[in-house]
Amino acid sequence: MKTLIFVLMTLTPFSVVFSQKEEPETMRYLLEDGIHASGFGGMMVSFGQVEDDFAVFTGGGGALLINQKFFIGGFGEGLATTHKRPELKIDDQVLSGVKTSLGYGGLWTGYIFKPNDLIHMQSSVKIAAGELALTDSFKDVYDNLYDDLVFVAIPSIGVQMNILPWFRVSLDAGYRHIGNVENKTEEITGQAVFDAKDYRGLHTTIGLMFGGF
Repeated sequence: MKTLIFVLMTLTPFSVVFSQKEEPETMRYLLEDGIHASGFGGMMVSFGQVEDDFAVFTGGGGALLINQKFFIGGFGEGLATTHKRPELKIDDQVLSGVKTSLGYGGLWTGYIFKPNDLIHMQSSVKIAAGELALTDSFKDVYDNLYDDLVFVAIPSIGVQMNILPWFRVSLDAGYRHIGNVENKTEEITGQAVFDAKDYRGLHTTIGLMFGGF
């Protein structure tokens, strides 16, 4: 009996030491849950101002969606409303009914916050190249009287609603910046053909997106 008690007392400190030994830490990784990739695309309608008048832009876009949050893709939109200019003189010819044309397309990237919530926030940036032009109709063929290649940037933030597993509706408010506008003047008025401030301002977009969210 004494021998058994001696053996137990001798082994007890070792058992305590082994019991206190910590398990090795698990290695952590940035993408330890893997990458889930899907995609979406759809149509967009945007509202703002062009040349001090209410303007509507129509277009669409699509993107690769990573882990349901980060997306990167492309978009394009163009001016859908009519914006007429007063009489314009070109090569000694006076023209009326001249219209402004604006279209652009490029990179679209952004981030979706808490995508599993019914209504959640999102932010995005659109960076594009486009053309700003004055057009007139000659025998039903549209020619550019003036045109200018421009740079467009539209940062925005908004909300998105999950309608169905494959369908979402979004509403974004941002700022449309137009750059690289050349300084050209009209022959009659002597005023600038294009003034960059006439195409900058609030840019609100409604999007209908379909895909694998």
